[in-house]
Amino acid sequence: ARLRRAFPKADIELYSEAWGGRDTATYLAEPPGAEHNFNEKVLAVRPDLIVSEFVNDGGMNAAAVDERYGRILADFRRIGAEWIILTPHYVMPEWMGLTRVKEIDEDPREYVRAIRRFAEREGVGLADASRRWGQLWRQGIPYMTLMLNAINHPDERGMAIFADSLMALFA
Repeated sequence: ARLRRAFPKADIELYSEAWGGRDTATYLAEPPGAEHNFNEKVLAVRPDLIVSEFVNDGGMNAAAVDERYGRILADFRRIGAEWIILTPHYVMPEWMGLTRVKEIDEDPREYVRAIRRFAEREGVGLADASRRWGQLWRQGIPYMTLMLNAINHPDERGMAIFADSLMALFA
């Protein structure tokens, strides 16, 4: 809706492909004909723009990001698609190695740092939602209050942070 308001003359059609509880390795390994086959559900649609967020990749190290996201980027470039990566939201503090919910401006996950480096090096758009999540404590908002399940599922307000981050690229 925000993209349509910002670009009223553009022909924008949203396709959503999501698979809860899975990471990109699982997704990329799905065989032809599977409900979540990457080639059939994403590449075959031949989108102009792909916006993705992979919170379940949060445990990946930099080498894995470079290898796996490099493969994904090559596939997107092959079909002529642009890619915007959304950095993930904060999740349960224990999963992020956090001992507090204040003074957490920078996401401590190696994965997030690796995505930022990958996007800059490869010229991929980066919508840095994680940075916005890290600033919530400065506004007096404990980030966990934006979770539906108190673990890892953002509520409507949390999802708006992703939209804010995406739209910042089009300012």
